[in-house]
Amino acid sequence: MAAAMLVPSIPRSIMASGVVEIHGELYGADFAGSQKVAAKSLNSRPSGDGLLFCAYRLVGSTGTECSTMIQLRKLRFDVPDTLVCTEPGQVRSLHQKWIDWELFDSWPTDGIVVKVSDHALQQELGHNTQVPHWALAMKRYG
Repeated sequence: MAAAMLVPSIPRSIMASGVVEIHGELYGADFAGSQKVAAKSLNSRPSGDGLLFCAYRLVGSTGTECSTMIQLRKLRFDVPDTLVCTEPGQVRSLHQKWIDWELFDSWPTDGIVVKVSDHALQQELGHNTQVPHWALAMKRYG
């Protein structure tokens, strides 16, 4: 918790009751898209200068991914750009645009994530100890 308080883009308080668990990525413009390097830098940057946090999951949220992003924004978190696709061809097209540097250039990342939108279906599809069965990470190589 103390390390989180060093990152300027993480709200110092949120208007919610009970325990709230939020997942996201720590990043910094000078870390060449490496979230691992950004996280390790907290050891050498006790001020948190240059570090940012992007929230992408509110544990226990119901509804859809879009409604979760709205909830996270209301809690004052930065959230990733989100697009809704209804056909596999749309996913392929958006992935190609991202590879060609035509999409999501405002986020320093080495990949994008395609998710099943409905949280009830996510629960039905489940997960193993390492990954959810309802999401696919797509990387840029080279």
